[in-house]
Amino acid sequence: MISAALAQNVNKPDCFRTAIGQMQQRCADLDGLEEEKISFAISMTLCELEIAHLSPPMECRLIQNAAATPMKRRHCVEALARSAQSWSSYSGYFRESTRMCYAYQQLNDIDVAKDIYQNITAEKLRLVRFLLGREQSFQKNDQQLSVSLESMHEILGDLRGFSGVFNSVVADMTDLSRGIMKHVTASLDETLTLISRQQIEQQAHALLEVDTGISRILSKHAESLEGAVKTLGNELSYHSETLLQQVNLHDDELSRVMNQVNHQWNEMIGGISSLHLSISQASQATDRVGQQLQAHQEETAASYLVQLAATKNAEQLALALENLTSTTHVELQQISNATQRITESLSVPQGQATRIWYSILLGAFRIFGRGVIFCKHPLWSLIRSLVGNLPAYHQVSEHAVFRILIMVGHLAWSTAWFLLSAMMVIIVPELGRLLTQPPERIVTPVEALAFQAEETL
Repeated sequence: MISAALAQNVNKPDCFRTAIGQMQQRCADLDGLEEEKISFAISMTLCELEIAHLSPPMECRLIQNAAATPMKRRHCVEALARSAQSWSSYSGYFRESTRMCYAYQQLNDIDVAKDIYQNITAEKLRLVRFLLGREQSFQKNDQQLSVSLESMHEILGDLRGFSGVFNSVVADMTDLSRGIMKHVTASLDETLTLISRQQIEQQAHALLEVDTGISRILSKHAESLEGAVKTLGNELSYHSETLLQQVNLHDDELSRVMNQVNHQWNEMIGGISSLHLSISQASQATDRVGQQLQAHQEETAASYLVQLAATKNAEQLALALENLTSTTHVELQQISNATQRITESLSVPQGQATRIWYSILLGAFRIFGRGVIFCKHPLWSLIRSLVGNLPAYHQVSEHAVFRILIMVGHLAWSTAWFLLSAMMVIIVPELGRLLTQPPERIVTPVEALAFQAEETL
């Protein structure tokens, strides 16, 4: 309800917008300074008078909220108190200033909570995108690592194949050497057998031929072994160097990938820690905002109860005034009838009529005072005090018009003039003072608890 009133005032013309804007800027001062509340209430009241095309009081025309002194504001308030409508507007805005500030602060807190929630959501979205990017990079690194491992397995398979080929070549060379040695041994045995069977002349020639054949065979065998060993050594050296280079390259690549993975993992752990801290802070801020909103809701409920009580008191006052008016009318009618009957029935000299008039008038006022003595409303006590208010009584009774009416003998007209003058002298000023005097505000226990909660917040 207070928020709707605040929005309605903001949507009014520029005068109201200016006053509301200044109030929103000084909400912190309105909570503790009485002068700020008075300045705000004066500004809003002058805006209402300007919209209604009514001229403000002379004391309020040259007042400026930014440069006005407290004395000028008090003079302006006293000038506004002379008009019931202006005083009603001023007192209403004075009471509602703190609540309108609280409503503005509540709307501001809601906007801050929305901004915090929006920022947290944006941070979560950025974190999710960051984690998705990290996950994709991790998947790419895993794929590259899998490809590297597969290539290493292939290289190891090739090495195993080359090792098997090398072992088979060595075994073949060993078998070939053994076969050659066996063949040579067999040939030597055969040659020795032939030498032992032939003549001595043929032994030298046979030995020479055998030696020549052995040398030729050994040279060929040595040449073949040397070529095979060179070829095998070159092939093994080439393949070993290529394999070692590939292994070194894959090892370096694997080390680099592992370093990147460790670095990114450490960064992700740090980001998660900072995110957890920010989420905790946001949760605490949200809890504080919820507590403040609950306190404002309780304060609004207490204010509503106070307004209901004020409305009931106003209704009772209106009923009492209505009863007072009807009773006064009846009593005045009775006095008028009695005066008329006495005037018609009595025919006395002028001096005696004057004395009788004074006694009848005093008796009527005494009867009137006893008739309303049981009424507890303060207005009846004012009417009753007319009999005992001697200065006012003499002021009315010594008036020239009253004496002329008595001299002429018109008792009814003199009675009416006396009552009217008495009301103008005593009752009307007192009624004006009571009606224009601001009512004292009764602070209920619920409202006191609400104010105490507001001061704590």
